[in-house]
Amino acid sequence: MAHWTIGPGDWCHIELLTGDRDRAKRFYGSVFGWEMEDIPGADYTMVRTSEDGIEGGIGGLAQAIGLRPAVANGIVPYIRPEDFDKVLAAVVASGGEVLIPKTDVMGYGWFAHFRDPDGNVIGLWDDAAEGASTQAENR
Repeated sequence: MAHWTIGPGDWCHIELLTGDRDRAKRFYGSVFGWEMEDIPGADYTMVRTSEDGIEGGIGGLAQAIGLRPAVANGIVPYIRPEDFDKVLAAVVASGGEVLIPKTDVMGYGWFAHFRDPDGNVIGLWDDAAEGASTQAENR
């Protein structure tokens, strides 16, 4: 775990979307030596680049829980919101579009995707409270 704190509005996760997760794991593991851990029951791999690196993943959170992804491949950076509903409302009010609303990710936390006015797809991510099930509560 990193030695710094991620707060609301900070970049918190980077996701590499790919059509071939195993190929991407081999490539990035070989090139950069990343540590990887497959998430049981999901087509998703957590990536640890270093002790102080931003956490990441290979595969899409949307696909991992059976949703249609906002984009097929590329990079989706994630920002930690202070309040999901408030941020998503601000996205729409400021000319953006919500592509995937706040969605539970198998009890690990919540995510959402939006498109900014320039067409960039950005994610929101918030961890579940330790020991809490996101399916049991709705933050």
